[in-house]
Amino acid sequence: MCPWRSPLAKLSLDVVLLILEQCSPFDLAILAASSSALRAALDANPFIWRRAMVGFARGACPAIPPYAASLEETANCSPAAYARYIFGGGKCALCRKPTSSIPYEYLLRLHACSGKCKRGILSRGILFVDREHKYEIHPWGQWLPRLRGTWGRKFVYSSFMIERARHEEQQARDADSGRVLPDDDLPLPFRTTATLSEARAERARSRDALTVNAIALEHWSASYVQEKETVEAANRRFLKARAKEHGLQYHIIMRCPTVACIFTSFNRDLTLITLTVFLQHEQVITNEYQVQAFAVDDTASGTQNVSVPSIAPAQNTSLSHTKTSTLICSHCQDSFTVSSAQETKYGVSSLQKAWRPTSARCMRRSTIRALIANILTGCLRLFLCSIISRQNIAS
Repeated sequence: MCPWRSPLAKLSLDVVLLILEQCSPFDLAILAASSSALRAALDANPFIWRRAMVGFARGACPAIPPYAASLEETANCSPAAYARYIFGGGKCALCRKPTSSIPYEYLLRLHACSGKCKRGILSRGILFVDREHKYEIHPWGQWLPRLRGTWGRKFVYSSFMIERARHEEQQARDADSGRVLPDDDLPLPFRTTATLSEARAERARSRDALTVNAIALEHWSASYVQEKETVEAANRRFLKARAKEHGLQYHIIMRCPTVACIFTSFNRDLTLITLTVFLQHEQVITNEYQVQAFAVDDTASGTQNVSVPSIAPAQNTSLSHTKTSTLICSHCQDSFTVSSAQETKYGVSSLQKAWRPTSARCMRRSTIRALIANILTGCLRLFLCSIISRQNIAS
């Protein structure tokens, strides 16, 4: 039997593997990060990763290009790291805002959150054009990732990577002299000059394979973005139809955290939102919609209570002019305050379910739990439906 806790503990390992085969690469990466048992199962069955990468071919988007096997040794690459590298997002190279978009430039690991930032990357010093061929003869030029520019034989480097190379070299010299120690809080991994030379030799051996893979991902990204736009438009039409059918306002339903999470995740995985998915989360969406609608009403009327999700944990303040109640968050058991009008209108249960705490730890735990539950529930339904259909065909 499977070693995991309920509900996986009730399933055999074969069934668990069949469920994992239905997941997208980024779903597998999240599951591997959230459970050591799942991570061990994925490491012992690498075919699941290969099927997830190949199974990502949908519509105009081809399968995700595989990376060279040599990168697992020279660049510490793994299927989970590869999935996070493509779909995990990062900080915009220009404005430093977090973005969930795929990399703007794979080899130099640059993200851009908007078209404006993409244009800014080309003109704000983010890229270094080696017009004087400085790094072709420099020791760093043997391992620094580089692009072939459109200016003849000149190479383009990341200014951030060049600056990082300076810092890690200085830190290695400080390590040799004893000015920094392994237990110190360092911005970069602790290395001496000897270990740094070994690490840079590994980078030099992996640069050609990384360049080939980055070129393949650039071609793949064009088809991925095209297909993602098609899927996003279809999912918007679906949510507008559901909102109209239930008498809800589309712009308010899109503010609901659960809807926003489903919309983002399904678009990322090039998957259409189905009626089954919507009905599965209908009660939670309804609770969140009520709070968001109340927030819109409060904003329009100019009151101070803007939104229940933004209410901070209760503090010892005097609110003599407003009657309030203290409720307990269903996620982290922390307390927060709501007005008596909100409690009367929406009920304690709805407010507890809809409230999103400001604690990052609480949000991370609730998000991981919801994600795992949704993935397993959906995959189980697909698996059971396939068994039933096979039995019907056989009979």
